[in-house]
Amino acid sequence: MKNRETGTMYNLDYLYKISEGDMEFIDEMTRLFIIEIPVKLNKIIVLLSEGRREMATDEIHRIAPNFSLFGLHNIIAKMNKIECSLRSGAEETGVISELECIRYEFNKVAVKLKSDCNIYNL
Repeated sequence: MKNRETGTMYNLDYLYKISEGDMEFIDEMTRLFIIEIPVKLNKIIVLLSEGRREMATDEIHRIAPNFSLFGLHNIIAKMNKIECSLRSGAEETGVISELECIRYEFNKVAVKLKSDCNIYNL
C-alpha cells in the first residue's frame, strides 16, 4: 500500500493507528476483510431466506464492527438499521434487499482496496 490518502470510499486511519503503521498487519487485515465479508454477507442472506432470523441478526451484530476498521460508517449505519429492523419484526424480504445493496457497496470498496493495496489473486 503506497498511500493512505484513498478518497472517500474507505479510510484506513484507524488501522494505521492500532497497528502503529505496521504495513504487514494492515495488508493482512485488508486481505481478511476482502475475503471474509462476502462469505458472511452471503451467510446472513441464506439464514434469512431459511427463516433463521435470530441467527442472521446475531451474525449482523458480529460483522458490523469490521466495517469500522475501514471507516465504512455508512455501511455500519445500514447494518445497525437492519439489525434493529429484524429485532422489531421487519420482513426478511425487505432486509435481504437491503443486504444486497450493502453487498454491492462492499464489492465496490473491495475492488478499490485490492487496487490501492496491490492485492491480487483473491
